[in-house]
This record gives sequence, C-alpha cells and structure tokens, in this order.
Amino acid sequence: MLAVEATETAHAEAPPRRGKVVTALRGLAVLLLGGLTSMEVLALCIGFVSVVGLLWTTHTVPPERLLTEPTLRVAWVLAVVAVVRPLTWVPYVLLFVGLRALMRRVSPQGRPWVRNLVSNLLTLALLAVAAALVFLAVPGSVRWTQSALGFAMGTVDFDRLGTATGTWDAARVAVGVGAFVLLRPVVPPLSLGLDLAVRPILGFVRGARGTVDKVFLAVTAVFGIGVAVLEAIRR
Repeated sequence: MLAVEATETAHAEAPPRRGKVVTALRGLAVLLLGGLTSMEVLALCIGFVSVVGLLWTTHTVPPERLLTEPTLRVAWVLAVVAVVRPLTWVPYVLLFVGLRALMRRVSPQGRPWVRNLVSNLLTLALLAVAAALVFLAVPGSVRWTQSALGFAMGTVDFDRLGTATGTWDAARVAVGVGAFVLLRPVVPPLSLGLDLAVRPILGFVRGARGTVDKVFLAVTAVFGIGVAVLEAIRR
C-alpha cells in the first residue's frame, strides 16, 4: 500500500519538474536568440559607469588608466557597442524583411518558422558576402579589422592600431562570443519563431523578466546616485 502511494506521489510530482525544465530551457532559448533587453543593457552601462566613477573618486586607479587599462577599455567598447546597437541592426533588418517577403511569395503555404529560418540564413550569407567583397576591394581592410578587434579586446595598444593584429586566447574568444550573443551588435533579437523579436527600445518587456529588469535598473541607479553623492562629499 505504501509502495503504491509512493509511486502515485512520484508520478504526481513528475509533471511539475518537467514543467520547470521546459521553462528553464525556454528561458535559455529566449536569452540566446534575443540577448539582453534594452533595460538590462542600460542597467549594465549605468553600473559600469558608476564603478568607473567610484574608482576615480577613490583614486584606486589613475585617471588616465580608466581609459587605457585593457580590461576597462574592453568594457568601454562593449558599452559603446551596446548603446549604438539599434543602428547596427539596420542592415540586417532591411535584408531580413525583404527576404522574408520574398519567401512568403515563393512559399505562401510554408511554415512561418521555416520561412524565418531560411530568411535568417540568407541574410547572414549576404552580409558575409558583402564583408568578403569589402575585404577584397579595400587593401589592408582585413588587417585593420583584426587590429580594431584586437584593440577592442585589449591586446592592441592605440599606437599600434592598424599594424598589430592582437592575440586571442580562450578568455577573449569567450568574451567575444558572449558579446555577440548577449549584446547582439549585428543580429537583432529574434523570437522563438525565429522572427524579429518585438521589444521596446526604451522600455521594459512584459512579464517576470520586465519585473526583474526594473529591480536591476533601480539597484544600479541607486548605486550610481551613491557614487555621485560620495564624489560630491569628497570634494
């Protein structure tokens, strides 16, 4: 009797556990396809600037190294990329929308996610071809691109920009891949259906994630205000 009851209890508890796993996997897929929201990016930028202000106020780091120190330089570059990313999405969005309209004409009865998948792959292929043509047509563009990426990753100094190409270890490759996935400098956020995700550029997304973003932004804002007050007091 006890064994039967234990088995029935285990079966009854199994669906919630599967539901949690599915929810977690869905959240991971949303993050990988959509990256960080605009408010998450804003909170991170505020937090980073506040940390820099704290380092400057407390004289922990010399002022000139707040820009030249490799780790801080990487953070500055990522912050700038995060802020201007709506502009860098424009080529991808234009190509994707045009190719998706073409796919709808070619395959009006096709599944939407298949049309979106093909449109995304074609968009990436066309952008890659365009970049390859630029590299072939402009002498030194490959070297300058590698040097700029090395500068952004902190392995190329300013006086060697354009000549040195930098080095890439596992940590820097991980940072680059993480920035590409989370900050989305080229590919705009995508939905689970592989369509362009509908997100407010200056606003919070709906649901639990939007609530978490509000708390995150409030915490970083309070931290930033605290740093500003500390700076005013020290003066």
